[in-house]
Amino acid sequence: MREKCQGKWLLALGMALTFVATVCVSAQAETPKKKIRFGIQTPPEVADPEDLMKLWQEAESWGYDSAWTFDHFIPISGNTKGPCLDGWMLLGALATKTSKIRIGCLVTGNTYRNPAILAKMATTVDLLSNGRLELGIGAGWFEFEHTAYGVPFYTPKERTRRLEETVQIIRALWTEKETTFKGKYYQIDRAPFEPKPAQKPYPPILIGGVGKKWTLPIIAKYANAWNMLPTAPTQMAELLKTLNGYCEKYKRDCTEIEKSYLTRLVISEDPKKIDQTVQALAQLRKVSPEEAKAMVLAGNTEEVKKQVQAYIDAGVTHIIIGQRQPYDREGLQRFAKEVMPAFR
Repeated sequence: MREKCQGKWLLALGMALTFVATVCVSAQAETPKKKIRFGIQTPPEVADPEDLMKLWQEAESWGYDSAWTFDHFIPISGNTKGPCLDGWMLLGALATKTSKIRIGCLVTGNTYRNPAILAKMATTVDLLSNGRLELGIGAGWFEFEHTAYGVPFYTPKERTRRLEETVQIIRALWTEKETTFKGKYYQIDRAPFEPKPAQKPYPPILIGGVGKKWTLPIIAKYANAWNMLPTAPTQMAELLKTLNGYCEKYKRDCTEIEKSYLTRLVISEDPKKIDQTVQALAQLRKVSPEEAKAMVLAGNTEEVKKQVQAYIDAGVTHIIIGQRQPYDREGLQRFAKEVMPAFR
């Protein structure tokens, strides 16, 4: 009898352990990894937009998740007197030339437009794209462009304060029947806003910038996504730590904010080709070649995979590759075929 009872007890214990193990495995299966997205950015520093439009269609077919213009009226690299199209007007055209890829402007300069006008522009593009817009916006930084075109530049603090008011106004216009806002810099009175965007409650708002004192708090309060310019993974980890602190302060789940990173790509076994990319970035960002090399994706396929993983480990969930004419189509295709699948 005693042995019989022990046998029943062991059988029950085994069934219980099997149940617990099954529950644990199910819980793990129900916790998917954070989705990693990949995109391209093509500044409209071009005289003929046809090749740019073709590249967006190709990027969509290769499996990229997003494609972005930028919001400058003067080229920000190389010849500042060269051609540069309007990023938002071009974005409207690109919305009708693509069908699946998410689109946006990385990033809109807040100083260039009234918030309500920008909200109307963004809504139009969201509708044209059947709900694929992501509103990228930042405080503005290119002082030469402001001076050349007579746009007030303001201090860094005022630019970020204006950005915060703009984001509040746009979200209100997108969700309220009528909006009244009386801020320090912008005021609107019983403003109607129709039609609303295709996306509900509104298109994702991506805020670009790395200012710890003024910009990161705005991101923590309002952004659906955050974009960082070329930064080494170690510096990125510090920025994410600061952002997490602000999210705790404002009782926001920081994991809800997508972290995107704009960088350059060169998939090659040729050291000279890699060095050219590094030197160009060093000159643009005013950093040493060693610092610039830590900010780019450069090397053979396996080396680039390791670099992508380093950014993911630092907290990045969306990697965007900057491209200027002549476009490196071979590199983008190789990245899509040989690198991206490892992180899907």
